[in-house]
Amino acid sequence: MLEMIRYLEANDFRVYICSGSDISFIRAMIETSIGLPVENAIGTQVMTTWIEHAKGSEFRREHAFVEPVNDEKGKPVNILRMVGKRPIIAVGNSEGDRDMLEYSDDKNPATPDLQMIVNHDDPEREYEYAVEKVSHLAAENGWQVISMKNDWERVFDFSK
Repeated sequence: MLEMIRYLEANDFRVYICSGSDISFIRAMIETSIGLPVENAIGTQVMTTWIEHAKGSEFRREHAFVEPVNDEKGKPVNILRMVGKRPIIAVGNSEGDRDMLEYSDDKNPATPDLQMIVNHDDPEREYEYAVEKVSHLAAENGWQVISMKNDWERVFDFSK
């Protein structure tokens, strides 16, 4: 994944991480783990408010999400809100990415675009999940499948 991100950046693509996870979590790890700026993170946002009190001011996290949650149909909405245009390359790894992958495919053969889905099919090196569902989604939509087992030399790199 990191090699692909570096390749895209070297070829003048802007790369974003679009996850259903809390945006604060993604921002905390995106610079050090992936080498992307925090503004390239798109995630689920927890409602926060700015409060003033006797000791100063601070953000307070509420027990609610800013809608839409960044999963399934919320991903295209949040991509448009954060990026301002349709991506021409999208890579997902679960059913929650279906709408994002569909959004990136404008169905026009004259317009370049690419949809890929990572198949977590390597139980020896990483938790295996959604193998059949991912394969079905890819076949149904003409998306490229990236097999963790067959296409990734390394899954985790703890050498740092």
